Amino acid sequence: MKTANLLKNMSGRMGADQLPALLPPSVTVLQVRPLAAGRGTQDLLVKIATPTGRTKVLRLAWRASAIPSRVREFLRAMGRSGSQYHVFASRFISPRVREICQEEGVGYLDLAGNCLIQFDGVHVEKIVEKNPFPGPGRPASVFS
Repeated sequence: MKTANLLKNMSGRMGADQLPALLPPSVTVLQVRPLAAGRGTQDLLVKIATPTGRTKVLRLAWRASAIPSRVREFLRAMGRSGSQYHVFASRFISPRVREICQEEGVGYLDLAGNCLIQFDGVHVEKIVEKNPFPGPGRPASVFS
């Protein structure tokens, strides 16, 4: 499967050229390789170059939904690999989910531009507070 199709499947809107745009400009994407895919999920290995010139492989776990109670369970089940840095990715990652990722020692990335990559003395972070993808939510009134 080509990278463009793989990333498009992650969000339904994303093209291969957008993954580098979601990371801060100081991070360079060197290679993207697919792992596993399922309904609303996609796992990728993404090799990056950091601002210090180091290279690292990120294991990016895309989930369509980022509900805090489910995210913590998922992150704990994901396991850890010494050579890879784990990154949770979704459409939008709320402040609570960002906090959970930090508590679990996992980075994050979303389509709004939120990003945290933190390993071996490297710290790259970007925060976007407003969700550009609001869900339908509740109606203002039960009679709406």
